[in-house]
This record gives sequence, C-alpha cells and structure tokens, in this order.
Amino acid sequence: MSDDRLPQTFGRYVLRERVGQGGMAEVFRASLPGFGGFDKQVAIKRMFRQYSHDHKFIEMLTDEAKIVSQLAHPNIVQILDVGQIQNDYFIGF
Repeated sequence: MSDDRLPQTFGRYVLRERVGQGGMAEVFRASLPGFGGFDKQVAIKRMFRQYSHDHKFIEMLTDEAKIVSQLAHPNIVQILDVGQIQNDYFIGF
C-alpha cells in the first residue's frame, strides 16, 4: 500500500500505527475487529511491495512463519495468520 494514512483497512485487519521496519518488511500495531465490538489487538508484519514479485522474498516470509509456528515459549509471539491481500504478503501475530 502506498497510502501511509493510518488507520487503514488491510483485509480483515485495521492497521493503526507503524511501529517499525526492517530490510524487507514493516510492522504495524493493528486490530482485528469482530462481532459485538470485539477488537483483538494484533501485530501485522507486511512485506514491502517492491519484493512482492520476488519468489525468494515470499519464500523467506513464509519460511519465517512456518519456523516460528513450531516454537512455543512465553517470549515468542504466536503466529495467527499468514497470507496475501492483493499484492501484499503478511504475517499476523
């Protein structure tokens, strides 16, 4: 997404605040709204769009999700979702 105005809808999530970025992705504080005012706080790691056509970067993101999903520790966040919304690949924590 080239529009930096927040909050903004991203699939079923609402991106609220950009909290960081690295070499291939940016991380947002986000929420997952639901029925009856339900609003789960989550983090979304979204790969930069410039890498969305590079299979190696997509594979690195999905490998990260697969590896982290096998780990269970109080200091390791659990993966909630992995996917693609239009040209954006992401991990939801």
